[in-house]
Amino acid sequence: MKRKDTNEGAIVQGVSGYTGRRDVTNICNSKVDDSQVPAHHLVICNIIETLAVMEKIAIFCLLLIGIGCYQNQGDEKDAFAGLWKLHIIETQDSLTHQWVQSEWMRDGISYLHYDGVESMSIHFTPKGFQHTNPENIPIDSLPIAELKMLATDYWYLGKYRIHPDKSIVEHRRIIHSDPNEWGKKVQRSYRLLGDTLELSAKEFGLRLKWIREKEN
Repeated sequence: MKRKDTNEGAIVQGVSGYTGRRDVTNICNSKVDDSQVPAHHLVICNIIETLAVMEKIAIFCLLLIGIGCYQNQGDEKDAFAGLWKLHIIETQDSLTHQWVQSEWMRDGISYLHYDGVESMSIHFTPKGFQHTNPENIPIDSLPIAELKMLATDYWYLGKYRIHPDKSIVEHRRIIHSDPNEWGKKVQRSYRLLGDTLELSAKEFGLRLKWIREKEN
């Protein structure tokens, strides 16, 4: 008379080719007929198979999300690429909360450039900057007023990265007209509306609107 052993490590009697010593995963992958495998092990096998399918689906979805994010960033970089001329700098009135033109660099000439890959540059100049020192007089001989004018431009070169999901463009300044700003990162919220790019410099309370320069 055959003895039924309840020990999980013992050989399960009456089942040809199956032992309880086998790893469940191996059982699921084996060619043993389902009728020869205990019902609770079949349930485990089904769960394992379902989890395996779910894992593949999750990986596939993550890949799609990653590809989508990369494509979105690429599309945004293409949209940013080019030369932009400053239209207006605005500041928000503390009482009315209305946006009004800022006096900083008012009526000056300023440009922003994105190369469509990773490099960018920006240069602000005050009104009349381009007409300073037309005779090319040595700096140490210039009047104080003209020296101050030459010291008021603001520029930097750097790398940029766009975060479309947050509507943020990050500038990593490599060199800067202000030595204290070298190597610093700043983030600018943006809105891109056709040929108008709006950037917000929240630390200064400023909103800058740029117009894309048309190619000749």
